[in-house]
Amino acid sequence: MLPASTLLRLNPRHFAAVGRLVRTNAPIPTVLFPRIAQRPTAATASSINGLFYSSKVSVPKVEVPQPNQLAKHEATIAGILRVLGSTNRRTLTPAELHQARLFLNYAHSKDIVIYQKDGKKFTQIATIALVVQLLFWLNLAHLAYLNMRVEKPRDDPVTPADAASATATATDTTTTTDEPLEFVLAPHSQRLGVAASFFVVGSVISAMIYLYSSTLVTRVTLRKGSQALRIRTARLFQPSEREYPLLATTSVGRLCGQDGSMLAENGSNHYYLRCHGRGIGYQLDRRAEFLEPRVWNTLFFRQPPK
Repeated sequence: MLPASTLLRLNPRHFAAVGRLVRTNAPIPTVLFPRIAQRPTAATASSINGLFYSSKVSVPKVEVPQPNQLAKHEATIAGILRVLGSTNRRTLTPAELHQARLFLNYAHSKDIVIYQKDGKKFTQIATIALVVQLLFWLNLAHLAYLNMRVEKPRDDPVTPADAASATATATDTTTTTDEPLEFVLAPHSQRLGVAASFFVVGSVISAMIYLYSSTLVTRVTLRKGSQALRIRTARLFQPSEREYPLLATTSVGRLCGQDGSMLAENGSNHYYLRCHGRGIGYQLDRRAEFLEPRVWNTLFFRQPPK
């Protein structure tokens, strides 16, 4: 291999020429390259080519599926469509099956995003609401525990005679002066109970906001191979992602009509998905970006039995 000092003395315009001559096993003219006394080896050629071609952008390799892989994928798609046709309460038309086949073929060699929504604004508002509610109720609990007061009890017990005299005095027309009420710090158990009640209310409200954020979907990805879905939610503080089998995911209603127009269920723009193994469903916004909305009815909607 030539030293670096020799390579640096070469004219940069002839770097490519040296590489071509070495690769084609052609003689190198010593007039153009007097400093090269012997023919460069393969290591020399690789070093020269590396210096000259290192700035070029590498072309990504494209995976060419093998015939057995294609057959396996087609069998998977056929199995999915067969299960959809058997579990659905309505008859799937050939056009719906064809669209579903094309839809599933998208994810043969890579992941495909089939739903996307920007959840940054919702995350900011929900985070502020959660923190404000929690601080408000915690502050109420702290104030109740430290400063809650009750009326001071009387030292002498009230007898029936005192009660009768008090009633007669109240009915007397003469003017009497009322004694001012005195308040003292409430007992520890009472203050602790009220503070705990405020804390529970704040915790429940904050938990509901957090739980709602964990059901709002920001992205749905059809995984490579068309057998699973990856669902990403706008959960506060840390977005979550979970995968579910495609056949284990169903929708509550139709996403759109036959013409592709979005449907609003009872005036709501939410679209709900149910996944096997999860007690709470997912919410999707019908105004967000869907890939092939009509195919969603074929893949996820199951008409209930009549």
